[in-house]
Amino acid sequence: MAYTNDIDMVDCSTESSRLAEHAANIKASVNATLREDVMEGYEVAIFTDHEAEERVFQVACQIALHYASRLHWSNYHPWSFYRNKTHDDVRNTAPGLWDAIYPFSTSLGSASHITTALIQALSADSQLARYADDVQLVSNATLEEVKESPQYHSFTMIRFWYHCIVIDLSSQHTAFKIYVGSLYKSPERLVPFHPVGASFQYAYVAGPNGARLLVECDDPVDEEPCKAKRVISGNPESIFLSKPAWFNGRIVDVEGGVRGGEIDYAYRSANPTLDTPLGPMPRRRTIVTQAIWDHAPESPWILSTPLGDGKFLVDTLSLRVDIIK
Repeated sequence: MAYTNDIDMVDCSTESSRLAEHAANIKASVNATLREDVMEGYEVAIFTDHEAEERVFQVACQIALHYASRLHWSNYHPWSFYRNKTHDDVRNTAPGLWDAIYPFSTSLGSASHITTALIQALSADSQLARYADDVQLVSNATLEEVKESPQYHSFTMIRFWYHCIVIDLSSQHTAFKIYVGSLYKSPERLVPFHPVGASFQYAYVAGPNGARLLVECDDPVDEEPCKAKRVISGNPESIFLSKPAWFNGRIVDVEGGVRGGEIDYAYRSANPTLDTPLGPMPRRRTIVTQAIWDHAPESPWILSTPLGDGKFLVDTLSLRVDIIK
């Protein structure tokens, strides 16, 4: 099955000229805010092999759908795995969180599975092996920010000259492309930590000297620019922005890769506790499950993906438990 990229352009009932203006505002804001020496960390090779890059996209889609059909989002299971372990215990033991709680996972867990699988798949193909080093496991928070507030979102990405490939199972079940100078808005759906429907929005921006940045951005219908906070890239340097901008969200490489993600990101996010008569308990745990159906769901809030054989991969259950004193 060949995968296409039918929804990589944002669709929010706004005229195309407004979208183009919004994309231009984002680009101008990013380039005006970040120093040129910082931009050097975001440079990509000008060399482009469209056929090979399309093959990378097909591999990414296959891997994304493989894990989307097998993993269920849960922050209960990491807490259960880590609840009786100290940070030193985690540092001194072999990795194993994501395998131990499989098929449950968080955004970091699914991104860790996918990043590892994509690197292995590309490395095993002599014509695509050169792209293995370009695969990034990224987060929308630095490690220092995670230490202060252990909430973050992770996914897998590869940046090319004309577009980037993103695998973000919270956005959709397959990989998607975002072309340079364009916007992407995921289908609105029920997601963890949001009481109502939410979506993810990104723009791929060109900078000087071959820099390419993927940034989180606000909806094009917003009247005022947001407060700039973070930038999506492989550059680990912290960049604090103070003036209003048309983008928000800095995403950097997960420090230490998959192993570092287990030790420092997953452990911290799994252990925010509330003192109760039963001992330390988490404040909120959420589980979201998927299943394969013979038909598409009727509700527009439910994410589904056609599998090409008359079946659909569907988000089927969202369970949230709040614990209070």
